[in-house]
Amino acid sequence: MKTLFSTEEIIDNIKEINPFVIAIDAPLVKGDIIIRKADRLMKKYGAMPPIMPSMKLLAQRGTNIAKRLEIQGYDVIEVFPTGTAKILGFYEKKYKKSIKRLNMQNVFNNKHEYDAYLCSLTAKYYYYGETKKVGDGQGTIVIPLETL
Repeated sequence: MKTLFSTEEIIDNIKEINPFVIAIDAPLVKGDIIIRKADRLMKKYGAMPPIMPSMKLLAQRGTNIAKRLEIQGYDVIEVFPTGTAKILGFYEKKYKKSIKRLNMQNVFNNKHEYDAYLCSLTAKYYYYGETKKVGDGQGTIVIPLETL
């Protein structure tokens, strides 16, 4: 696991790995940044609205990266790692407790890497058809099936 910072580092790393699906932890917006149905539905898991200033920046960057990857033929999905952890039953408010519950203490260097793991876990469930999409034409968020 490693932390990447620039958009080019992220895209270059994806090209090198060539995954089946790419899960992005950011609102992937279509048009103006608004509160979408998906955002309202994910609020119960703690999702923040994309209209907040910091979330707007995240949405713009995530959407830009997603578009670049989709043009190159990648399957890109929007995910919410905290929702994944809550649905799968190992969420703890302090992420280090979740890591300890999973017995993965020496795997992650920071919370971003842990969130990336949750994104990849959601992508794995998606690949195997064990997810559902919440939202509508303005955007969907992929989450694991709650019966897993």
